[in-house]
Amino acid sequence: MLTPTESAALRQEHADFMQRCTSYKALLTNSGLPFSVDLPTLTTAYGQQLFEQLLTLDKGLKARYDLLRTDEGKQKLLAATIDTAGHEVMDQVSAALTALTQAYQGISLGMSLGWLHNKYSLAQFAQYYELDLARVLEALTIDWTGKEYVLAYFTQIGDELTRLRDLFRPLVGTSAPLGVVFEVLASCYHVQPTNEPLTVDERHLHQRIMPELSKRQVLSMIPRASK
Repeated sequence: MLTPTESAALRQEHADFMQRCTSYKALLTNSGLPFSVDLPTLTTAYGQQLFEQLLTLDKGLKARYDLLRTDEGKQKLLAATIDTAGHEVMDQVSAALTALTQAYQGISLGMSLGWLHNKYSLAQFAQYYELDLARVLEALTIDWTGKEYVLAYFTQIGDELTRLRDLFRPLVGTSAPLGVVFEVLASCYHVQPTNEPLTVDERHLHQRIMPELSKRQVLSMIPRASK
């Protein structure tokens, strides 16, 4: 999953690709072609489009076409009559699709999710999301609606944990992971086998922890309670 912040950053990072997808879909629409990322499908559709236009102009061809009773026969007549090679429309579509395919290979969803093409092929991206990256990101983004207070609570705790981490980390090493740092904090309290409130292990705090904090010049980070 993506955080809302990560999702917004990815939208900005891939803005050019999103615009490329929009332009490609507009090209298909303006050319009267169906939505597809399969060039043979688009070529066939364009050939059919030209053939239908030709049928309205060539009565002889229309008569031959009407005499055919099978789809196979009609497709053979179309293929023998229409050649889409060199047509500007198909050249534009082919170039746009090639560029789109290449750009798609470079779409990353971040460290946690990896490359989009490993999750969906371009054909699947078109089928499921209509080449709309915003829809993919929306589906993968954490929705905090109705649970904002949970995020706010843990954010607030995080601020305090950060201060505690900075206080105790010098005792175990500046690169120590958070769990190791808080083991030092836990050692300042008596082990409680029940749900009783935590009580400070004063001897350990006074004899072991305070001297170490003082030695590393971080004892001053502990706020003095106002009287």
